[in-house]
Amino acid sequence: KKLVKLIDRSQGLLLVTGEYNLSLPNTVRTLFESLPRSVYAGKPCAVVCYAPGISAGKRAGTQARAFLGEMSCLTIGTILALPQVHLNIDSEGKCDKPETQNQLKSLLHTLSWYTEALASYRRHTPMPALTNALTD
Repeated sequence: KKLVKLIDRSQGLLLVTGEYNLSLPNTVRTLFESLPRSVYAGKPCAVVCYAPGISAGKRAGTQARAFLGEMSCLTIGTILALPQVHLNIDSEGKCDKPETQNQLKSLLHTLSWYTEALASYRRHTPMPALTNALTD
């Protein structure tokens, strides 16, 4: 219930995910599917993916964008993919690589822009009710 309230109150989402067996981890899908779809509806979402190899988790990132769209999130067009994450992020979670820092700043700036724009719009225009074309 706490997580539902937290996500419901948020104006946007940042999904950070690794890649598991060339895919979006089941734990990520399970978490999103366990909550009401309405908490995600119309919220912008950015994706950061990572992996220890050179693929940077891009398969998981691409799958995450499609999955989040099905959850009624509005994903922004850029995915931040971190290849060889162990070389980009230290054991304390810090990154001292200027290129990665700049990419993250750009992603967060874009997410912030969408978040503010959509929050402003939602104040004047309520989100339409969600429907499922397969069951309606």
